[in-house]
Amino acid sequence: MSMPATSVPEQTERRALAAAQSHPLQKEAAGWPYCASDVFEESKKFIDRMRLTEEEKSHIQSALTGVERVLVVSYWTSERKPEPLSGGGKHYAFFVHPESFVVIHAGIGTWRS
Repeated sequence: MSMPATSVPEQTERRALAAAQSHPLQKEAAGWPYCASDVFEESKKFIDRMRLTEEEKSHIQSALTGVERVLVVSYWTSERKPEPLSGGGKHYAFFVHPESFVVIHAGIGTWRS
């Protein structure tokens, strides 16, 4: 049984956001008219459920050797602020090592309400 995602302390959130901000995809996310961020912690088993190649999963799991959790920094973007239960846009996700605060993977997906 995997542990659910959890919120993180404010200092951890700031450090994870700072790590993501050094990545070129974060700059792309920040360029959208609407961009909301979220930082949470997830069991590293979460990676196995992601739609990633086996090579990407292996790289991420290797980078997380010795820790049980991964920090996830998400940016939800859109052309305008979404209305409740409507809208969509791009979702930028960054996996950040919980001790070194290094971005170990970044990707783009889409979201819909």
